[in-house]
Amino acid sequence: MAEKAENKIMEVTSLEEMRAQALSVVAIPGWDDRQEIYVRLKRVSLITLIENDVLPNELLSLATKAATAGKEYNPVTGSSPEEFKNFGKLLKIIAQQALVEPTYEEIVENVNQFTDEQLTSIYVYCVGGLRKLESFRQKPEYNAEIRRSSKNVRGKTE
Repeated sequence: MAEKAENKIMEVTSLEEMRAQALSVVAIPGWDDRQEIYVRLKRVSLITLIENDVLPNELLSLATKAATAGKEYNPVTGSSPEEFKNFGKLLKIIAQQALVEPTYEEIVENVNQFTDEQLTSIYVYCVGGLRKLESFRQKPEYNAEIRRSSKNVRGKTE
């Protein structure tokens, strides 16, 4: 039975459409600051990696922390040296699981080791999606028009 939403008949999404949505071509940093590379990624769930024993025991507490802490968790500033080392291992495992085309192994074998920026971009995509990745990579733009119109920024004081 079809349901109506805003005068549209909702239909079940086909498996073909689901497959297309599950894989995205994503721009990540290249090996220099001037270029990007494009890779096909699938989203990776930390919970699924834990359930399927993909993560070694030494990474479980870190993965749990990353999955549950949300925005306030920053492994770069909030980690001991050992946790930071483990976070690097976690980034590599996520990249190995997320990269569809080319695969992680193909890139390492044929091109080079991944940079920290590349691994972090893949991680951000997996946990936050494309919108989160865009905000991670773009610098805020200065808007002169907003600066000029500072009228009515504050209400009148009494």
